[in-house]
Amino acid sequence: IKPDKKINILLVDDRPENLLVLESVLSSPEYHLISVNSGEEALKYVLMYDIAVILLDVQMPGLDGFETAKMIKSREKSKQIPIIFITAISQALEHVKEGYHAGAIDYIFKPFPPETLKMKIEAFIKIYKYQEQIKMQNEVLNVIVETLEDTLVTFDETGRMVTINPAITKMYDFTEE
Repeated sequence: IKPDKKINILLVDDRPENLLVLESVLSSPEYHLISVNSGEEALKYVLMYDIAVILLDVQMPGLDGFETAKMIKSREKSKQIPIIFITAISQALEHVKEGYHAGAIDYIFKPFPPETLKMKIEAFIKIYKYQEQIKMQNEVLNVIVETLEDTLVTFDETGRMVTINPAITKMYDFTEE
């Protein structure tokens, strides 16, 4: 991640006053807060942006939070995005279990202490940054392997070839397959 690149956080709630509270709690020059008021809108933004974490209200007209989370988790591009449900409704075990089954990794009940939310988001952002760093390192490694003049083969624990670079295919006149 570039130092000047802001981290995208998606805030989803049908009530504008709730979005304002979240925005005021999470306001930071490091974050780009994207506030939307429906599950349908959230799905569009998940496709358009690289999202680090989603704060999702459970009770919304149209697609509720559970349905929205299931759809986000069903897409390859977005299935790894952490979802935190924020809700004022029942803390009953069955309700919470439904949220976890829908793909949430955390639940925050209203009213919540603002510091707690900030600390949770900071932890998820740290994980997101580590993941982005690993992706970048893998891309660099792939470029090095692809352009290396020496032969390079990697094997898994069963002895099956996992990666080979172009130099080995030229040297032995084999295809990758």
